[in-house]
Amino acid sequence: MNAQNKRPVIRPGCIGCGYCQFVCPDVFYVDEVSQVKELVSYSEHKEAIERAARECPMHVIVTTIEETE
Repeated sequence: MNAQNKRPVIRPGCIGCGYCQFVCPDVFYVDEVSQVKELVSYSEHKEAIERAARECPMHVIVTTIEETE
């Protein structure tokens, strides 16, 4: 997978509030806690993914390679 289509990651600590799903339902869904959908062109939703990460109340959505290391 190239960097343009990097899959976001949900770190431990999610409270399942559903905000990421509200902001970007094509990428996120809630099943007790937030999950990332498979087989999505994440690059097409980059701005919404970044907004969800930035505004997540628990700050558990990782969108950059550096954050996952």
